[in-house]
Amino acid sequence: MIQFLKTKISPVFAFIVVIVFGYVAITLMSQVYGQYANDQLLVRI
Repeated sequence: MIQFLKTKISPVFAFIVVIVFGYVAITLMSQVYGQYANDQLLVRI
């Protein structure tokens, strides 16, 4: 079963993981950086 997953589903699974991880990372970073940037702008202005 593990060998089957490695040989057959590995490329697709890796691609899906990269897409999901990238989407989650971008979403979290945009939210955190957005709040941080807004706070910094308000403080500096």
